[in-house]
Amino acid sequence: MNKSVIKLFVLPFLLFVTVPILSGEVSANPDHPFASGSGTEQDPYVIETADQLDQLRNYLDAHFELGADIDLSGYSAPDGKGWMPIGMNKGYKFTGNFDGIKHTISNLTINRPYTDGVGLFNEIGYSTIKDLFLKNISIKGASSGGLSGYIHHSTVKKIAVNGIVEAEYTVGGLAGYAYYTSLSESSFIGDVNVSENYSTIGGIFGSSREGKVENVFTEGTINPHSSYQEVGGLIGASYKDSIKNSYTAMSLEGEEQDMRSRMHFVSSARDSSIQNSFGVIPPQERKGNFVGYDSGSSINNSFWIERNNHSKLSNLIYPEWNFTSVWTMETGDEFPTLMLSVDKIPPVTTLTIPEVHENGWFNNHIPLEFSVNEDAIIQYRKNDGEWTQYTTPESLGDGEWTVDYFSTDKSGNVEDIKSVQLKVDTTKPLTTMELEGTKGKSDWYVSDPTFTLSPADGGSGIDATEYRLNKGEWISYNSPVTLQEGMHNVEFRSIDGAGNVEDTQTIGVNVDTTVPELEVGLNKYELWSPNHKMKKIQSTLTYSDAMSEVDSVELVSITSNEDDDSHDDIQGAEYGTEDTEFSLRAERSGKKSGRVYTITYLITDYAGNDLTEVATVDVPHDKGKSDKKSNKDKKGKKAK
Repeated sequence: MNKSVIKLFVLPFLLFVTVPILSGEVSANPDHPFASGSGTEQDPYVIETADQLDQLRNYLDAHFELGADIDLSGYSAPDGKGWMPIGMNKGYKFTGNFDGIKHTISNLTINRPYTDGVGLFNEIGYSTIKDLFLKNISIKGASSGGLSGYIHHSTVKKIAVNGIVEAEYTVGGLAGYAYYTSLSESSFIGDVNVSENYSTIGGIFGSSREGKVENVFTEGTINPHSSYQEVGGLIGASYKDSIKNSYTAMSLEGEEQDMRSRMHFVSSARDSSIQNSFGVIPPQERKGNFVGYDSGSSINNSFWIERNNHSKLSNLIYPEWNFTSVWTMETGDEFPTLMLSVDKIPPVTTLTIPEVHENGWFNNHIPLEFSVNEDAIIQYRKNDGEWTQYTTPESLGDGEWTVDYFSTDKSGNVEDIKSVQLKVDTTKPLTTMELEGTKGKSDWYVSDPTFTLSPADGGSGIDATEYRLNKGEWISYNSPVTLQEGMHNVEFRSIDGAGNVEDTQTIGVNVDTTVPELEVGLNKYELWSPNHKMKKIQSTLTYSDAMSEVDSVELVSITSNEDDDSHDDIQGAEYGTEDTEFSLRAERSGKKSGRVYTITYLITDYAGNDLTEVATVDVPHDKGKSDKKSNKDKKGKKAK
């Protein structure tokens, strides 16, 4: 037999169609209308059809079990109000036992808004009801429950109800009233509605007294008529109940805003015990208290959870629930669901993997985080290594990995081995720059330099390298780049195949290929007459540099073309400094054409480019042959 996990969702309301009860079906056993059995605990009657289920009302103290799923679509009593609750027509309660054998009764429809005790059964007492799924029900009564209007002194176990239950004043997803009853491993998912003021509403029971509720959940919506009602996501009014390991995810609906404050796990609790239980509510319903009114109750480890504060509720929230044969949580589910058959299907293990880069590489250490849809042992191995039992996530470091994994559940079902290939590269690439060019002084280049970028990556490989100049746009690097004259802020980086982006590197490159400018002016360009006297010379220096700026200007030399006859004729000159005042003698040899003093200055910029500039002072042989000269023989050069 295959495992069939029944997923409980709220189904659409089905309009019932009134048709006559199809009674009088010929039974396989002439002594009773059922498929088989004798109605005892050891040999219960077996019900396989809707007609046979309808005949149960004539055997209220017998033992029954379902032998097949039953569809009650369009099945109605002669009064045209849908299903007649079992026992209502006789005025007696059901006191036998009913085992659904994990079968389904679907499309139960009742429309008796002025009748008390509406449900599949009218009243259940001193009975055991178990292993039954009521699917897509639509019930309306004065007091209503999906399973029964009233339940007392009974045991109800593994009952799942799904659909819509409405009442005038008291309503619960399973029962309107429950007294001295044990309910376990059961659920209601659907809508619970009530129309009168001062009503009692519960997701599972409208009102409960001295009962035991354990491993139960409800999910869906409650729509009260007014704010004067006791509204509990699990139970409306509880007196001396023991509630344990249960939760509700019922959401409140209603037009009046103050209704929001009426939503509770239990609306009224008197001398009750609530343990290990919680309610999941939307943030806007936060005004409601966990228990609306409390008198003498014990509440331990029980609280509200806002729906937007979790993405999936872990099995750890249900520490004592049986996830082997009763409950299951499949991948992606927020809440448990009932298992209503024997487990013959292997578990399903999921490896949660973060988003991968488009090149198939992960740029973060991957936590090997496994989950399984039931209580099972997970095992995994890496690169054909030893199998390891999974307990907590383990991070995969850089490299290429093959991860194999599977699970074995408590029923011994073994999952087929799954494999996944994972590539991890968390290391950023590294790029180096090489500059070629002629360097001057102070790290300035005096020729146009060329830079070459060389990226390296030991994992996923280089995907792209890029650079930018002076905070401009990033440019893809493909070949060496030549820089022109100027001050450059060069930034560069590389990106590898996993998407790791290198920390941006920055290098300043300064280029100055132009010599500075210098003009030398003199206060005297001619000394006349040649009277052997010293004459004061003042030079005016005008200089500039367009890029690295002027570093120094210095007087290099003062020479004469008559050196042999000009001893002591040059005085006061401080060579190697920016000297602009010195004295020259008005002297010349009588045998020559005249004397020429040559004054040489050297200007140098911070990059090392320099320029030599000269000026001359003449002492002519005679006045008639004087020829004024200045600023001759300029010579500039770049730094080497």
